Amino acid sequence: MDSIGLALRSRKKQTVLYEQGFLVMQGEDAQIVRFEQVEAVYIKKLDVSYEGTSALTMLGGTLLGGVVGGALSSLASGRILLRYKINMRDGRVISSDFPEVGGRALEELTLREMPVLKDSYREGKDLQFGALLISKKGLESKKGILPWSELEAPTVDEQFRLVIKRQRSWLAWLQLLIEKIPNFPICFDLLTELQKTQGNL
Repeated sequence: MDSIGLALRSRKKQTVLYEQGFLVMQGEDAQIVRFEQVEAVYIKKLDVSYEGTSALTMLGGTLLGGVVGGALSSLASGRILLRYKINMRDGRVISSDFPEVGGRALEELTLREMPVLKDSYREGKDLQFGALLISKKGLESKKGILPWSELEAPTVDEQFRLVIKRQRSWLAWLQLLIEKIPNFPICFDLLTELQKTQGNL
């Protein structure tokens, strides 16, 4: 781990962010986390307050803001507070309220996993994101299959849900809480690209 890091403090714990990971200290307990060990990140909205501050500034790094910035424009009237649940490959679960930590973990995860996921999709393999399945046929859930040719551009609503609609339909075909979707920025980025290309990568 690098010798110089960014120190972040809350009431109960201290986190030091490094280039390759971060250190979490709570009382006498200390955990070292390397980004290469991160398996999934879940994002939960805690609160919206401080009117006038853009929600996009709290999304955890330029990557997350860039990926879902357009979809979250409806949330820009307040400051959004997020909690990141970081699942490790060894079974540990680390919780952080620091966007610097959550955003960086998502950035490293995206750089590592996006090429792998795209290759898997091109090979005809299905991609699972919680209750949503991405396949060559389109989007699949308990509600059935929505073909790529009928999919409208995905959005995020004020309840912090992913909203999937069929073209020329006012009603949502599917609504999923973002906190239930692992690696949501990766999922959203894939959905957006596949919707534009009608399922081609």
